[in-house]
Amino acid sequence: PFVYNEDSNIHLNNLISKDCLIHNLQIVEFIKKNKIDTIFYTQRANYPHPEDVYFSLIKVKKLVRELHFIGVTPIYDPSSTIFQKAFGVEGKFRNRVGVENDYFAQKFAATDINYIDVYHLFCETKSRCINRKEKVWLFADGNHLSRAGVNFVKDYVWSEIHSKIH
Repeated sequence: PFVYNEDSNIHLNNLISKDCLIHNLQIVEFIKKNKIDTIFYTQRANYPHPEDVYFSLIKVKKLVRELHFIGVTPIYDPSSTIFQKAFGVEGKFRNRVGVENDYFAQKFAATDINYIDVYHLFCETKSRCINRKEKVWLFADGNHLSRAGVNFVKDYVWSEIHSKIH
């Protein structure tokens, strides 16, 4: 996750390594040095302190004209053992993702950060989701979109961005 603090010696919630904090500071310096205009941000779910990300992005937004946060897609945990696969035990989607998306949607609604929820494209409910469309896999692994997955969401994301800036 993008957690940003000017003091790279601080380990926020002891979950972010010093190297990660330093890398994020380097990203902020790059934004400042290159006068970046627009940022597109997304992250993997399951960081237990989304408020760290929220406050970090609020700080970063002050440096750019536009910041678009593309919500987290569902995370699929496939069957893990050969026995589960042999007996047709299917994997499952993690419920935490929907909770994180709800948190970010609510928090960013009161800001000028454009939060784009894509979760509903994959899930009818927080636990009923798809990982294939017309027999094509939408994920390259548990949480990274395949090329087909990117194509599945891209028109929606662009239309949401376009509606916010025009």
